[in-house]
Amino acid sequence: MDARSQRRTTSTARDTFLTTGTAPSGSVRDPILSSWRRCHDAGIDADLSQVPYEDVDVRGPLVGCAEPVMSRLQDGLADMPLSVVLTDGSGRLLQRRETDHHLSRRLDAVVFAPGFSYGETHVGTNGVGTALEDGRPTYVFGPEHFNEHIQGFACAGVPIRNPLTGRIEGVLDITCLADDANPMMRVLAQEAARDIERLMLEQGSARQRAMLDAFLTACRGGRSAVVAISGEIVMTDPRAASLLTPADQVILRGKAAELEGPAPAVVELSLSQGRQVQARCAPVSVAGDTVGTVVKLTVRSEGPAAVPARRPASVATFPEAVGRSPVWLAACEAVRSAARARHSLLLVGEPGTGKFALARGAHHERFPTSRLVVIDCGADLSPSSDLLDQPLYDQPATVVLRHLDLMPPSSAKVIGRLLDDLADRPSPPWVVGTVDAAAGVEPRPCDGLLGRFSTSVTVPALRHRIEDLSQLVPFLLDRLAPRRAVRCTPDAMRALLGYVWPANVAQLQTVLREALAQRPAGDIGSEDLPAQCFTSCQRILMPMEALERDAIIAALHRAGGNRLRAAAELGIARSSLYRKIHAYGIDFRN
Repeated sequence: MDARSQRRTTSTARDTFLTTGTAPSGSVRDPILSSWRRCHDAGIDADLSQVPYEDVDVRGPLVGCAEPVMSRLQDGLADMPLSVVLTDGSGRLLQRRETDHHLSRRLDAVVFAPGFSYGETHVGTNGVGTALEDGRPTYVFGPEHFNEHIQGFACAGVPIRNPLTGRIEGVLDITCLADDANPMMRVLAQEAARDIERLMLEQGSARQRAMLDAFLTACRGGRSAVVAISGEIVMTDPRAASLLTPADQVILRGKAAELEGPAPAVVELSLSQGRQVQARCAPVSVAGDTVGTVVKLTVRSEGPAAVPARRPASVATFPEAVGRSPVWLAACEAVRSAARARHSLLLVGEPGTGKFALARGAHHERFPTSRLVVIDCGADLSPSSDLLDQPLYDQPATVVLRHLDLMPPSSAKVIGRLLDDLADRPSPPWVVGTVDAAAGVEPRPCDGLLGRFSTSVTVPALRHRIEDLSQLVPFLLDRLAPRRAVRCTPDAMRALLGYVWPANVAQLQTVLREALAQRPAGDIGSEDLPAQCFTSCQRILMPMEALERDAIIAALHRAGGNRLRAAAELGIARSSLYRKIHAYGIDFRN
């Protein structure tokens, strides 16, 4: 069958498929028919072109490796009306080069241009999106395109795989008008994709050699423990291997990513076993691109970040104020000092950070035989309240004014009179107030009272002392399930350490309570944790979005992290799964 007859046959088959959902046997190539079925099942409109746009990184390693290959193709095909295109792993165009102005205008008309995504779930069957879906070279000609608007083209797309990991990094596509199609397009695209992969291998080898050389150089001499971090790869010398737990490695990788840049840095860290270390982070670069970090760790036996030598580590914090990070120890010591001097204290911090736990812990440590009086200032305290008449204040006591920031205007005068009265007593109680950090500039009824406190302490958010999870998790599990020997498995701890905890320790306790209910016996694994622990989405999800997010994470768990199997189980295209993973900030590693 000649090309014109094949074109008519395919066009008729497409019309039949769009009408009935089936195509005559043998009328369409199997890869094209499979793509049509995916498009039909996904509800893609064959007549309406909706191509999403997103800013893309045109300076990444993939673009750098593809640049000389695309230039060579453009020069060698100067006499042919072709376009050479590079996309990322989601089908978003990164670069486009063509040899013909008429073709350029036609491509612009269908927004086949940098930043626009030609994933199959957006525009149906095409050389880019279908190559990504199938994971193999794809040729799409004229009416084989599912979308009506791009049937005037022919395209050959070949996936570009990372030679070290096997992951698809993008697509090299050659496109022309259908009337100018040439079977050699497929061969040229495959050769170009292989050339890009070879350059990626050379670059990857150079990066690996640079990291290894920097690691070995740092290991020579000296007494520091040495760790080299490049993406998910971590190299340790014997000292670091004996010093670091898996949780410590997660902490260290996060800190290295946070400090990534061209300049060295020195930071103080608290490891999961309570040891304080100084970390000297030195970036490793190849051709101006930072490829990793070499960290030298020195265990510190003294200094402001260490636990004071005069006090055993077991009592460096209060009984229920668990943690050994420098910022947490500093907060505990500041609260202890205020209690010792009986200075009225204002505890400031985000909701759920443990402000009341600090106040209660300091009271029990410093005034174990005294009464603890707790007043919820968020309640409506009428002017006729008997707060001022309680005889408890005439005895040694601690008075905690909780939730000052939630105080209604009608209660401000009552609390103000109480503070004045307590200050005038012969033996005034120790007064502690708790207030959530102000989220805006709107005045609050409590603002006029905060200045009456002698001193204040900021209670750090959990994300700022994430290393304390190694103590917090066992402590909370023991409190939530006192008769059960249970712990979190390493994969569950990795998930907990990687989460940002916007609601702090209170949220951690809720998460562990849900995980215990999910796993009534045995240790808690990552599959027992709520879906929120695997996301970093910065917006509040709608109910349907939250359900979809949870379903995706559950499918990834069942598939052992294999996204292709998860997509198949969910009945969606792999590109759709990748897009949703990005949109919901899902970070699943198994």
